[in-house]
Amino acid sequence: MKIIKDEFIKSEIRKTRHLNTRKIAFPNTIHSVGILANDLQSFEQASDHLKVYFGENLKIDGYHGSILGYENEISSHDFSISGKPNEKILGFLSQNFDFIIVPTLKLSPYLLYLLVNSSCGFKIGFYSNENKEYLDLMIESQSKETETTIQQLLENFLKVKSAC
Repeated sequence: MKIIKDEFIKSEIRKTRHLNTRKIAFPNTIHSVGILANDLQSFEQASDHLKVYFGENLKIDGYHGSILGYENEISSHDFSISGKPNEKILGFLSQNFDFIIVPTLKLSPYLLYLLVNSSCGFKIGFYSNENKEYLDLMIESQSKETETTIQQLLENFLKVKSAC
């Protein structure tokens, strides 16, 4: 079942990617941010850094790919057998984030579905061959410490923001 769902989701991603003509919109103010991370630790590190840079009142939502029963997990259970998302996923996709951060080099098909189908105007993350066509601002992960790379990414984001 999971293999069938994965193939339907990958097919939806390919269709959406080719039809998607979104406009890149650099945010003027930051009130809400989405996080798409492969694991809980990366999700929490990104969340902590976002609060440091943008304040405790920042609205943060997102998903990670852990399978341990934590809140904000995403898995094949969130999609029908034909790859259609459930209400939880549709709720995320309906949000208007100022930007989405992707603190990972390779997203699962479920997280990639969220990234591709989000209406968010600006998406940032770690550079990789898999991510490069989906992200607007990327940084190469030169450190094995995800936390350090997240910090560098946010610092670069703020430099670009101040120049705009």
